[in-house]
Amino acid sequence: MEGVEVALDPAAEEQAPHRSLEDIAREHGWRPKDEYRGDESDWRDAESFITFGLTRQRDLTRDMKHLRSTTEQIVRTTAQITEDAVRKARDEERQQWQQRHRQAVEEGDVAGAEQAVGKIAELAASPAAKSGPPPEVASFVRENAWMENDPAAAAVAATEADRIAKAGGSVAEQLAAARQAVHKRFPEYAPAPATPAKPPAAVSAPASRAAPIGGRKKGFSDLPRDAQEVARQLVAKGFVSSTDAYADQYFAGKGA
Repeated sequence: MEGVEVALDPAAEEQAPHRSLEDIAREHGWRPKDEYRGDESDWRDAESFITFGLTRQRDLTRDMKHLRSTTEQIVRTTAQITEDAVRKARDEERQQWQQRHRQAVEEGDVAGAEQAVGKIAELAASPAAKSGPPPEVASFVRENAWMENDPAAAAVAATEADRIAKAGGSVAEQLAAARQAVHKRFPEYAPAPATPAKPPAAVSAPASRAAPIGGRKKGFSDLPRDAQEVARQLVAKGFVSSTDAYADQYFAGKGA
């Protein structure tokens, strides 16, 4: 049986597209010098443009790896601080009940000794603190997009949070300091200044304390002085994430 010959069409071969470096570069934003509208000193030929793009992609990949490492370090640091704090509190409570037990035994206080033994047993049986970042850390990462897409800003945040952690600061203090450091170094991430509110119009009946003033929501600056001090202390101890969060709860309760 004779073999089948397949004839190649020269015209079909000629129709196969041939893409030059210039064609490829154009697809990614490159323009010839006569079409370039930017600074003439910044213009690159097609080959240099492609080479620069590949180098930049490699740098971005490295930066993203660094960013993930930085974020993971923040999570590990805050998780460790939380676990250490819980462990320390449990140890201190156990020591207190052991002291009460010894005192009750010395005084012949059977009921007191039994209570102390029961509390010590409860502490021994209770599960240890779960590993993982506090919820405010997850919220911090979620609320600040630069933590995931700006390696430089994330690195500033991680460095400042680590500094505060080593100084014994709470998770809330670490995050507040990290945010402040990033806003100082990268003003574009800082919130826009609030527009001054107009004085509220006079009304015949007193408004609820939770009602907005001049169209804005009440915040920390609207709290009584004593309440402001309480808010600062709670933030410092890590019980609330920010003074504004405390204010939200304060005025929600007053206006209920």
